[in-house]
Amino acid sequence: MQFSINLVFYSVISILFFSILIQNSFAEDTGNIDLLIKYENGNKAGIDSTVLKIFKDLEKTPIREIHVENNPVNITNLQLGHKYKIEVYYNDHFQSVGYYDLKEKTNNYEITMKLPGGIKLGVFYSDGHTPISEASIFIKTLNGKTVGFDETDFNGDSVRFWIPQTIGNEYYNIDIIIDPSLKFTYVPLKIQSSDSKDIKIVTPWPKIISSAIKVEVYKDQKTKITEEDGNFLLQVNDKKKTKVIETIISDKGDTTISNISVGTYAFHIISKENGKIIASKKVTLSGNHEPIKIFTNDPQLNTDSLYCNCVAFRFDDVQDYFLSNAQIHMMKLFGEHDAGLTVGVIGGVTGKDPKIVDAIKEQVQTNPRFEIASHSWNNRVITTLSPEDQDKYIKDTDNKIKELFQIKPKVFIPPENIFDNQTITLLKKYGYDHISPSVSTEIPPKFIKTDFYHFDTAPSTARLNPSTGYWEHISQEKILEKIDDSLFDYGYAVVMMHPFEFSNYIQGAYVNEVNQTKFDELKNVILTLKSKGYLLTPIGKIDKYDSIVFQKNFVNETINKTDKKIDCNCVAFKIDNIQDFWLNDVQADLIKTFTDSNTPITISILGKFFGSDPKTVDFLKNKLDDKNSEISVAVRGWELVDHSIYGTEEQSSSIQQTNNQIFKTLGINAKIFSAPFGKFNNYTSEALKLNKIQYIIATTTTDTPNAKINPKHIPETSYLPNLLDNDPFVKGTILQKMMSKIQTQQKQYGYALISMQPSDFAIKDTEFKNQTNEEKIKLLEDLISQLRENNIKIVSLSDLHQEILFEKYPIWIKQIYFWNEQGFITDLELKNAIDNLISRTIIIQY
Repeated sequence: MQFSINLVFYSVISILFFSILIQNSFAEDTGNIDLLIKYENGNKAGIDSTVLKIFKDLEKTPIREIHVENNPVNITNLQLGHKYKIEVYYNDHFQSVGYYDLKEKTNNYEITMKLPGGIKLGVFYSDGHTPISEASIFIKTLNGKTVGFDETDFNGDSVRFWIPQTIGNEYYNIDIIIDPSLKFTYVPLKIQSSDSKDIKIVTPWPKIISSAIKVEVYKDQKTKITEEDGNFLLQVNDKKKTKVIETIISDKGDTTISNISVGTYAFHIISKENGKIIASKKVTLSGNHEPIKIFTNDPQLNTDSLYCNCVAFRFDDVQDYFLSNAQIHMMKLFGEHDAGLTVGVIGGVTGKDPKIVDAIKEQVQTNPRFEIASHSWNNRVITTLSPEDQDKYIKDTDNKIKELFQIKPKVFIPPENIFDNQTITLLKKYGYDHISPSVSTEIPPKFIKTDFYHFDTAPSTARLNPSTGYWEHISQEKILEKIDDSLFDYGYAVVMMHPFEFSNYIQGAYVNEVNQTKFDELKNVILTLKSKGYLLTPIGKIDKYDSIVFQKNFVNETINKTDKKIDCNCVAFKIDNIQDFWLNDVQADLIKTFTDSNTPITISILGKFFGSDPKTVDFLKNKLDDKNSEISVAVRGWELVDHSIYGTEEQSSSIQQTNNQIFKTLGINAKIFSAPFGKFNNYTSEALKLNKIQYIIATTTTDTPNAKINPKHIPETSYLPNLLDNDPFVKGTILQKMMSKIQTQQKQYGYALISMQPSDFAIKDTEFKNQTNEEKIKLLEDLISQLRENNIKIVSLSDLHQEILFEKYPIWIKQIYFWNEQGFITDLELKNAIDNLISRTIIIQY
């Protein structure tokens, strides 16, 4: 029995001994290779987009794939006593191979690659002689990865690309794009090591299309229009809205055009009777065409993609401490102007800087147009990572954003705007439905309803000079031009920005100081876009342009109804520059358009030129005496000059003289100042207070609505000719488009205030005539009717702020504020009255 126990004991000891021995032998049975990748000239090779595939012995399946991050690259945990084959790939193109017999634990090994080859491209129209400038060039691998991008110069030339060689049946593709809808692919592109050559690419596009292009106009899907339907013109505009062709539609419903450059145009069918656009279609002309069909009955038949009339701003590289003043200033700017901003947060370097974290949290809580996007874990180009690391970067950034801000991002901004199909697969896995790369890294898909959107950036606020590291600023005029181009080309615009260009550059480096000049220019861009009626939305809401409503949030404070911004569902109108003799018949017809329909209207008067024309004065007196007319009178100033160039005394004198002239002529003390050119300064406010002016009317490009200060700031939201500016890719008639723009402004500001001048309604040849343009008057009448049919209130300008403040309160509460405005009760008495209403829960605090 004792013998058996001893035998079992020694057996167990032996097993344990040999187990330890085996484990130790396995631990010692692996080695590492420090691999240096070199060019054949002895220089260390570049490793961008380089992948190693490791094979053991004669196996045909790699035991490991390594996305190279460093050179030399450390290959670890390879079993000793085996031979390894190491293949080197650049973007899936084979480059070199090496073999190593692994006998030692630590090894140094070199693999030599061929040098890249150089190519310069020259791009020409079909005649082979005329160069194509500003053509986008994409050089791509067989699996679609972009390895080179440039735009041709005025000679049609690209930069010289240096690209790894092609071996065997491998080749690159070259995509030439001169318009989002015009692409030519040049294949195959073979690259020889160390070779430098020029390639001439002749595209199939003619510079000028000389052959006839037939255009057919249909009133339904099968029937063309005839002379019984009216007389029509075809007008062709380029993307800058410049008319390039106008021709008559025949009584058979068709016409032909020719001698036009290739490109994309807006085709408008226009009624000869009233000049209205009946139908529009965006058409790409390539030189080879079937008849172009335009349908007047259904705008949907004329388009195969969406158009949102919206602009998003994308702010990349948001992270701890890095140029933080510019980051914080940027977020505040967009919050103050109720504009959409998407910030790209880098997960691995965000969370330790309380200033950045708090600034983001504040915007999340207060700005409904603010959006956090994932900008990956670091600045590493995500396509250089293995699928496992891509997955980790996306997941870890997701978790960091959730941890810090309690938000699940839905938008992904790939570092350097580069991604691949694997990236898309992983984004969908983690619940993303938007990606925002660049038109320089992909050809954007058409904007249609889908489950995953690509909203690419085309305009930007600066461009990096890679040789200097300096971000070269782009002018605000060029930014606005590029935004309009992007809207035309893609149906939306995304503007790319970085902290660099909004920080000061001192002695060759960026410092943590705000570049105020650049921020002022950006503010002007924002305000200009708003004045045009564009929707300023974050990227993740572009696809919801036709339904999104942004609700302003308020946190950490008690707010009553008088502070809450709501949509009053109301509109006011203003006519500027009323004066003696000048277009006095047109002035009268324009004012009568409002008074005859019992529509409130505010008129602003130029004092120096008012009071001597009996026709104008008598007309206004009669209208003011008419109890059915609701006319408010405003001061425009003594002359039509920019008041912001003057101090308090000069501005006060201008306002006082004008008001004296108005009172002398019409018996009215005006309480409204309509600032010429929408400009004012701090002295203006003092001058207005001296003259007991209660309202200042500038524009949303120069001012922000604020009804809580004295004088109240109620800026106009649009100028009527801008509403009449027919955008061919917004759905509907001109009237419907005007309504859409007004409703967008109501969402942005809580109201709409539309200004106009008598000259907008006068007939003009070489100069304005004192004759009314009846077509434009009719359009204004239709607009007024349409507003009422849609239950949108038309109110006087001075009632706007009350409509906004008291939209959900009994109308009698407005009287309290009216008494205060008229001086019957003091500000303290007003406060006590409102506090009393709050205590009795007549006004509910929020």
